[in-house]
Amino acid sequence: MYLTPKYYITNQCNFTLKVFEQDAESLQLAPQQCLPFWPKSQEHSLKIGFEADGSKFTPVFPYNRVHETLLKVDGKVIKRIFSL
Repeated sequence: MYLTPKYYITNQCNFTLKVFEQDAESLQLAPQQCLPFWPKSQEHSLKIGFEADGSKFTPVFPYNRVHETLLKVDGKVIKRIFSL
């Protein structure tokens, strides 16, 4: 028997992102990387950090329904960064 994740996270940017789940360790994604995601929190929400130190964040968004999030840097939309 194999266990497969319910969710996958894909970084479609050309820079590294950090994915933060409430009360859990962050997950780092390299450019164009796709990783399996097993939630540790019951909150069903994430936020994405960017900049070298992860100091800027997207708004918190749900991951338990089909959703896309746009990354804004200095008021400009860079790219869709997360999709289920």
